[in-house]
Amino acid sequence: MLKGMCRERNLQVTGAKYDLVLRILHCDNDSTPEGATLKRAATDVVSTVDAVSGEVVEKRVPKKRKKAAPSASRIYTRVEKKIEAVKQKKYQSHWGSKTHSTEVYDLVATILSNDVVRSEEDYLNEDPRFALSLAEAACTSLSDNFHIMQRPGYDDDGGWSIIDSELKTIA
Repeated sequence: MLKGMCRERNLQVTGAKYDLVLRILHCDNDSTPEGATLKRAATDVVSTVDAVSGEVVEKRVPKKRKKAAPSASRIYTRVEKKIEAVKQKKYQSHWGSKTHSTEVYDLVATILSNDVVRSEEDYLNEDPRFALSLAEAACTSLSDNFHIMQRPGYDDDGGWSIIDSELKTIA
């Protein structure tokens, strides 16, 4: 509710409840403490012409964050953390231990599909060595940490076959 109110006023949404309430109050009362500035969200001004009156209307629209470019080290760490998540409570039951390996294989398959083969930047055609380094990082992390997995043979969703087909596409 507070975050929604901050969004309506184009204020920064992060922080403690106290800070959010202060931002809203300062915005509504046009007052800020001496020497302080009101934290506004990052916005762009978009100008449009009103069809009825013909006047130019300026509207503040929140900026969209660009997706960070993938890196081999971050991909290696993502897969490694997913494999090490086997220590979490949700994977300690009989059923949970069976789902862990499936989730790991799905993560590797998703990385290969979305970040390498079907990326918006088309790394496979534009920079094949970079695409290969990303795929290598995901597969190396899987093989380096394979011994940590409790039930590596379980693959309910066919993650291995997706990994296999994506690696064939890359090669």
